[in-house]
Amino acid sequence: MRQPADIQLRGTVLVLAQLVLLLLLLGRLVQMQIIGAADWDDRSKRNQVRTQEIAPHRGLLLDRQGRILADNRPSYTLYGIPATLLKDSSAVPRLAAAFGWDPAFLLRRLKQGGRHSLKSVKLVGDITFDQRVVLAEHRLDFPGLQVLVEPRRHYPEPLAPHVLGHLGEVDEEELEKGLLPDGTPGDLLGRRGVERFYDADLRGRKGVEYLRVDVLGRVLGPTYLLPPQTPRNGLDLELGLDRDLQQLAESLLANRRGAILLMEVKSGRILAAVSAPDFQLEHFSGRMPPEVWATLNDADARPLLNRTIQGLYPPGSLFKPALAAWALEKGIIDENWSVTCTGALQLGRRTAHCWNLGGHGRVNLRKAIQQSCDVYFYQLGLRLNPDHIREAAAWFGLGEATGCDLDGEREGLLPDVAWFDKRFGKRGWSRGVMLNLAIGQGEILVTPMQMLRYAGLLASRGNGPTPHFGVRLIDHALNEERLLSYPRKEVKLSARTWALISDACRAVVEEPGGTAHGQKRARFQAAGKTGTAENPHGEAHAWYMGWMPEPDPELAAVVLVENAGHGSTAAAPLATALFEAWLDQKEGRWPPAAAAPQPADSLAAPPKPLPAAELPRLRGLDPLPGSGAGGGR
Repeated sequence: MRQPADIQLRGTVLVLAQLVLLLLLLGRLVQMQIIGAADWDDRSKRNQVRTQEIAPHRGLLLDRQGRILADNRPSYTLYGIPATLLKDSSAVPRLAAAFGWDPAFLLRRLKQGGRHSLKSVKLVGDITFDQRVVLAEHRLDFPGLQVLVEPRRHYPEPLAPHVLGHLGEVDEEELEKGLLPDGTPGDLLGRRGVERFYDADLRGRKGVEYLRVDVLGRVLGPTYLLPPQTPRNGLDLELGLDRDLQQLAESLLANRRGAILLMEVKSGRILAAVSAPDFQLEHFSGRMPPEVWATLNDADARPLLNRTIQGLYPPGSLFKPALAAWALEKGIIDENWSVTCTGALQLGRRTAHCWNLGGHGRVNLRKAIQQSCDVYFYQLGLRLNPDHIREAAAWFGLGEATGCDLDGEREGLLPDVAWFDKRFGKRGWSRGVMLNLAIGQGEILVTPMQMLRYAGLLASRGNGPTPHFGVRLIDHALNEERLLSYPRKEVKLSARTWALISDACRAVVEEPGGTAHGQKRARFQAAGKTGTAENPHGEAHAWYMGWMPEPDPELAAVVLVENAGHGSTAAAPLATALFEAWLDQKEGRWPPAAAAPQPADSLAAPPKPLPAAELPRLRGLDPLPGSGAGGGR
């Protein structure tokens, strides 16, 4: 039989244990209800509140007259909450099966957002009306889904796709590299053109909205527990492009391949830029069908290639003024140095022909540039080596990126002695390469954009701007504008050299015998240089660079037409058409008030030519480039 003292001890222990438990419970209650009240209240709110990002409106792209080239349209996007959708292993497969979506992609996108995250992530963009209806009917079957209206890029007119560029979704690797700060999977990023170059200014800053949800994760509406954060829309970008001149330039290259650039000489603003063939930007603003993507990747036409900054071509005879200027400054020749052109030059067993097989007779520097005599420059080339050619070209910025505001610009190639030695061996090449290099043929490669800067340097006598598209950024929220600035390039030559080169280039157009004399107009004086770039894969490419009006040029143009023959017949008339349209526009006579842009009706083909009534004074325009006889290089 137990003793009373033992029973009393056990009773005391039991009471103490109960007291300790009571104190622990009381302490926990105090911790939860008093000390940690704010934390638990915050957790409770988070359970009933969902964070939803609000996409800002991307800045508009405007032409130089403020006309819209790219704006935004409403688009419907499907968002999902990872924690809700991944909790049910059958939810994603059922969703994918219902709409024909890839379940692996949906799962990957949800997991990128965080398996237990309550923050919505973008799943599918630009969904159709029918898909929205089905989602609304089955919203109870898929808790955690939400359809939101977001801005999507829209292009009112099918113009300048290579300049404007397009958008694309940022991928996980780019997010890890910090390419899009505060970005999430599915966010849009500028991929090409000015959309890419000015992306940080155009895209704006996302806002945040806080929504109430029930225990099943269904949205009940906005909550007033947390204030929303208003998105900041992107800045508008005004470009130097002129919609009417751009439309005309694209029509001039319809059904051809090549590039056209038109620039203000003093400012460097590009008024028109064409790379043909091109494509329709609308195909990049939504989901692209596989057959469309296959057409865009046509290895022959290469419509995605921006020929203005990525196409590499020998400069042909357009290089001759640069080489002549360099040789004059170095004292290798003077203005009176002359040669006799019989139509060819014999170098060992090789015969190098002039484009004029009948010969030019006695030729000095002025006549050599005016009539584009190859033999004159053959003889000059034999006094030089590849290092000299490289230096002459580099003076005028050839073979190096211009720094224009487009990503992906290529540098080209200026081979020197070391380059030839490495490729062919020290005894693997001869003086014969100088015959090609001296007339801008052979291994030397440039882009049309480099040639535009070169033309601007010749037109301005050595004080040329960087060719560019962006003019100003406009912040409507702050009512501010920021003018964009670009460096200039200087070429310091003697006044006499500039006078000789400028006069010779003017004679190309204005005097009989000039290779572009067919482009002489009574309304203005112009200068320029024609060229033909040999093409080992087919018909030669036609070049022309020109500027007007002389003696104080305001406008410079570069035209390249692939596989078209002589620049005088295939390229120069296109530049003259733009010069005349610009002058008509300046005088208020063009374009016609009723003129309306015509949408492109094919994927990879350039726009249709404009009606004849909308193309004033296109005299001398050859409908079949390169088909005419004669013409200079």
